[in-house]
Amino acid sequence: MIVLHYLINLYMLIIVLAGIFSLARLDNEFARFFYRLSDPVLRFISARINLVYQGIDFTPFALLVVLGIIDRIIWSLI
Repeated sequence: MIVLHYLINLYMLIIVLAGIFSLARLDNEFARFFYRLSDPVLRFISARINLVYQGIDFTPFALLVVLGIIDRIIWSLI
């Protein structure tokens, strides 16, 4: 269970870094690495739920909230 906690937190960090790189409009190999890790899940969510409001995509924020809830549930089970 603790390993799953660390994996969730690592993926949350990847989502945050990809978002920061996206806002900074970085297009180098380092930033593309984080995009490749985060885009499949974000695209999956975006295809099912429209979370764009006034041109801002809130999908990463929603994913962070869901991952945080899952992490808290896992910690409550320990």
